[in-house]
Amino acid sequence: MSAPEQLQPLEPGMERIAIVGRGDFADEVARAVQALAELTLAGRVDPGAPLPDGAGLVLCLAEPEERVAVIQQATGAGLPVATLPLTETGDAPRGALGAGRVAQVSALRGYAALETLRAEVAGGALGRPYGVFASHRVRPGQQGLFASLGVPLLHYVYALAGAPVSLAQTTRAAIHGGEPDAWFVIAQTSGGPLLTVEFGAILPAESPAPQELLVEATGSEGVLRGEPLRQSVVVSNQKGTSARPWWSALGPGFLGAALGAIQAHDPAREQGFLDFLGAVYRAVEAGQPAAVA
Repeated sequence: MSAPEQLQPLEPGMERIAIVGRGDFADEVARAVQALAELTLAGRVDPGAPLPDGAGLVLCLAEPEERVAVIQQATGAGLPVATLPLTETGDAPRGALGAGRVAQVSALRGYAALETLRAEVAGGALGRPYGVFASHRVRPGQQGLFASLGVPLLHYVYALAGAPVSLAQTTRAAIHGGEPDAWFVIAQTSGGPLLTVEFGAILPAESPAPQELLVEATGSEGVLRGEPLRQSVVVSNQKGTSARPWWSALGPGFLGAALGAIQAHDPAREQGFLDFLGAVYRAVEAGQPAAVA
């Protein structure tokens, strides 16, 4: 599924897109904008720099600690913002989400398999939804796992559920010894599926693939399963075994998802994700289930 397939008619001005952020993912999204005749890249800047003139929509692809300031800058200029999910839940993030038109979009929606799964669930393919299981595992050694793995996965599952979360239980564990390097979250929704999410440095160091990603949704009419990272070539030789991925770049799919999300802006759902994330934080600190405020 590519961005042209997802692209819906845009509101006037939104076709001029400013990207705020640095790194490979921002590069991918910028190339995706430039590849579409319907869109114009108004400019790409680092966080803290002035926004490009003439922009009609801001894509915030900044680092987690920079996102609130980017949102505040953009909404202060009267611009809508599609941003990677926030990782903080205090007054500043809530105020930023409520100060203008802001939509959070998980980078995982860039994967064609997961975006197709999301569309199928939204279209009623599950019938009555029972549960969602999601897992993102990496080898030991990666830093910032909650922000880099957990928040994107939790946001994707939260959006997939389509129902408010009422209770969350979080457990941290040391899978390979030492400091806790894995998180396990079980969340109850109001009238929707039970959510089970795991992420962290769970794979063994000698795992051929550097990461594994799975989302499975179950309902009365069937099961949908997405494993976007299984597209790879496994190489075995005297040096051992490794997996070389060959899936498509995430930029085009994420761009289409971001444009759709900002046009279907739902302020209550945006704040609801911070409520869910806050319950996850409180549950791991207290060692017991936490109600979603």
